[in-house]
Amino acid sequence: MDVRDAAQAIECALRYEARGKDGFFITSDETVMSAPTNELLVQFFHDVERRSSFTGNEVVLSNDKAKRVLGFRPSHHWTDGK
Repeated sequence: MDVRDAAQAIECALRYEARGKDGFFITSDETVMSAPTNELLVQFFHDVERRSSFTGNEVVLSNDKAKRVLGFRPSHHWTDGK
């Protein structure tokens, strides 16, 4: 994850008015691996049941809740500038 996106996530979390506790996965939208996520799962986690399929280098942990609740929007990709 790009440090600018991590800083944005912290800022969003500090502005979030929560009562009690809440949990979020703060992730980029894509992995830093050159191989697609599905290929990596087959290679390294072939015995693990799959409940969904992944497109390209999509991350395995969803950041949808952080986007929906906190307004988190990762915008810097590891492939930028290459």
